[in-house]
Amino acid sequence: MAEVLKIDESWYQRVTQVKDRTSAGGVVARLERGRIYIAVAQEVGGQWALPKGGVERGESLLQAAIREIGEETGLTELVPLGKLGVKERYGLKKGIWITQHFFLFLTRQKTGVPTDPRHRHGVRWFVLEDFPELFWPEQTALVRESARTIEGRVRAYRPAK
Repeated sequence: MAEVLKIDESWYQRVTQVKDRTSAGGVVARLERGRIYIAVAQEVGGQWALPKGGVERGESLLQAAIREIGEETGLTELVPLGKLGVKERYGLKKGIWITQHFFLFLTRQKTGVPTDPRHRHGVRWFVLEDFPELFWPEQTALVRESARTIEGRVRAYRPAK
């Protein structure tokens, strides 16, 4: 059986000169029966993570986040509710330093078909108050640290008429 990679503090302390990469993604929330659910995507290696990825030339951070969410989860009916935070770390092989910009989105979609074939598992939902440990600890921290903001924005949202 293959050993599971454990992400420790060394991924968050930049000590080598590597290429920089800008990434964007989202915390996608769904309100159902009074509870807030958060979407996660299954990464190529099988671990669960927030949907995010590199910003392409000519894209805004928000556009990149929306595209990446669609590619990794298939969720496309997204209402942006503002920026949530920025996290930094090394990439999986520590060959790049990634600055990740996360936005909060609201959706009514429960399922989707990812447009990136490497993400064939789509989306999985977790209740906000019981949000699990994800593969990348900074993503778990972002959701937990932002829980009150997420709840406030989601519950306050009223669609335009």
